[in-house]
Amino acid sequence: MLLLKRRPFRADCLTLGMLPKPGRTHGLWKRGWQIIISAKEVEMLINGFRSYAVIMVLMALPAAAGSIFIAKYQYQADISVYVTDYEYQADAAVWVCDYEYQAEDDDCVWYFCDYEYQADVVIYYVDYEYQADLKVFFCDYEYQSGWKEPNSWMERMH
Repeated sequence: MLLLKRRPFRADCLTLGMLPKPGRTHGLWKRGWQIIISAKEVEMLINGFRSYAVIMVLMALPAAAGSIFIAKYQYQADISVYVTDYEYQADAAVWVCDYEYQAEDDDCVWYFCDYEYQADVVIYYVDYEYQADLKVFFCDYEYQSGWKEPNSWMERMH
């Protein structure tokens, strides 16, 4: 188990050491004040931190894009998108579906929604390729959709 104990040469610096057996208490000195913590309380703090860390990791996992909203201005958008003429020029081939549930599992299947609050991602269409964060080609069938080139937005469109 762990114990935080004060280094003698710095009043605000804490180091890790061994905790007493469960049920006992140990003092923690910080800036001249002693705080008594039991081994069980420290264990609860550590378990709380683990739960917090797991939640943060789960929140950081990528979610697939689904609903897309087209912004009127570039500053409102999450991603600037350029539509290519040919599939080989694009980072991703995108298929536009008719229903929102069809777009839940794939970054390259888009459902265009009517309002920004419904969208997972807000895009803005740019006029030139060099202005774009993502280059897309709209394909005719779902099986044609997918990432063609590695891109920083891959698996991040949520």
